[in-house]
Amino acid sequence: MLPSTRPPLNPRAVSISMDQELQRDRERRQPSHAEDDGYLAEDSSQHLLAFDRADLTRRAPAGTDPPRSNLRWPVVGGFTAGGKRSPTIDPRPFAPHATGTSVSDSRHGHSEGAEQNIPIWSPSRLHYWLRCPRMGWLSNGLRAEEDELQPEDLDPRTHGELLHNVHHDLICNTLGFGLSDERELRGGNDATSVALSGISENEMMRTALESLDNRAPWLDRTDAVSTHRLMVLTGMSREEWNQWLADPVPVPPSGRVGTIVMAESEVRHAAPVSLEWSMAEHDEEGIEISVPSNLAEGEELPPIRVRGMIDRVDILPMDESCQVWLDPEGDSSIAPLRVHGSGWRPRRLVAIRDLKTSESRAAKHRHFDGLLNELQLALYARAWEVSHPGDLVVAAGISLFSHDTEHVLEVSSQYSAAHEDIDIGTRTDITASLHRFADEPPSPSSDHFRAWLAQRLAVALRVAAGAATGRVHPTPSAGVCGYCPVRNVCDVRMEGGF
Repeated sequence: MLPSTRPPLNPRAVSISMDQELQRDRERRQPSHAEDDGYLAEDSSQHLLAFDRADLTRRAPAGTDPPRSNLRWPVVGGFTAGGKRSPTIDPRPFAPHATGTSVSDSRHGHSEGAEQNIPIWSPSRLHYWLRCPRMGWLSNGLRAEEDELQPEDLDPRTHGELLHNVHHDLICNTLGFGLSDERELRGGNDATSVALSGISENEMMRTALESLDNRAPWLDRTDAVSTHRLMVLTGMSREEWNQWLADPVPVPPSGRVGTIVMAESEVRHAAPVSLEWSMAEHDEEGIEISVPSNLAEGEELPPIRVRGMIDRVDILPMDESCQVWLDPEGDSSIAPLRVHGSGWRPRRLVAIRDLKTSESRAAKHRHFDGLLNELQLALYARAWEVSHPGDLVVAAGISLFSHDTEHVLEVSSQYSAAHEDIDIGTRTDITASLHRFADEPPSPSSDHFRAWLAQRLAVALRVAAGAATGRVHPTPSAGVCGYCPVRNVCDVRMEGGF
């Protein structure tokens, strides 16, 4: 090889062409084989750069204790002696160690100058930083995003917002309260839910169609996109829609709007008290979220302020007959994260629902993703408790508007066992074998749902703390890079798998 006749303009840039190969090499060196207890060694975290999201919902293989019953917690799954993978408790945010090559390390989050001062976080911004700190830094910190391409079909966000609004209008008009307002349950003859309002599903379908017509006047167009969306949303042809507009009578539920109407009967015993509730109503500077160090693996995590909108808040009955909604003898202080053994007594029991739309994903899969991979549900749950002393969140989950609408809730086993016969939606208890508080021994008697809440909040605080210290390293994977808005400017992005 002939020697260069001129020095490079920027000697620090010579190794840029090697960044991707170095990243792939580090990924191949990630630990993957479990210790004798079925999980990766405790010191493996500094070598992790990514993980398989499927491990979050995986069942423990035969011969391996589930995480809640394992001697140590939290754990990261790996290949056991039998060749099967074990489940994982979300190990993010990742903190990979520096390589020792200062030129390369300075480009990958191990240098000064990228520290973030974010006084108020939103759940979506935290999620960006959780998925990949480089993505969060470039897209939210530097606002470096690609221009959006205009799709020919209806934008998925527009479609989702439309279904959200139809759902909200149906509940608000039936139960008589305004969007963002908090409804007070007075008891007596007041309807607690849409399904128990005495209004037939055909009449509710008329209300929903009137909302759709008001919010989507473009459905009157005769182009192919509008005609197709009309059939999807209402189950009606163009001629049937025009006939109904001329005489808006009650009709049987059909289309995706019809599934929203029919799904309310599956949550008949949950009383909606607020839709699109804004945290700014409680404090314009955001609601402070904190986690005690003993519940955060001994870490002193700085609190953060969060602001956002909670899609739907339901009050759950305290008795099997669904007559008691408030315990006047309950405590009027903010619920502790660990209620078990505290002597604290709630005044009201709450369920938090986040509304999502999807063309393909099953409701439970989307629910598990929101529960174990995202932070939104936990942040919303704690924000409601902080702003409503005396309330205790005992359930949270995703309501999916798709070909069928389904309301899914992860429910505290202590509540679910005492209220088996009431309809509050599809119930799950996946956290029962996964989560426990960080300072507890194996198989504790505390509530797994509250342990899940503490763990997700601790992850959120760690993400914010990492941003504050300028940790903007990339954590590429096929699932992250496939939907990254700044992947084209990232030299270590995953090229395949999406």
